[in-house]
Amino acid sequence: AGHRLSTGAMEEVLADHPDVAECAVLGVADALKGQVPMGLLVVNAGCDRSEVDIVGEVVQMVRDRIGPVAAFKQALIVPRLPKTRSGK
Repeated sequence: AGHRLSTGAMEEVLADHPDVAECAVLGVADALKGQVPMGLLVVNAGCDRSEVDIVGEVVQMVRDRIGPVAAFKQALIVPRLPKTRSGK
């Protein structure tokens, strides 16, 4: 059975990571499940930690706080998130 999950709830978990400055979660196509969540992370300036470590930690944080039902397994570190003119 499918589950409806809030991207906002996942974003709250990602934002709690100490190396994450900004984040977003969006649905990406999946052949089996239809869509699965993927995180986009902007890390804090000056962060020199491994992307693999940070992604592994945020994936584990989502599993711990929301559960495996979130199917959160993918995250990318990006230089910035797109914003509107008002900065949102």
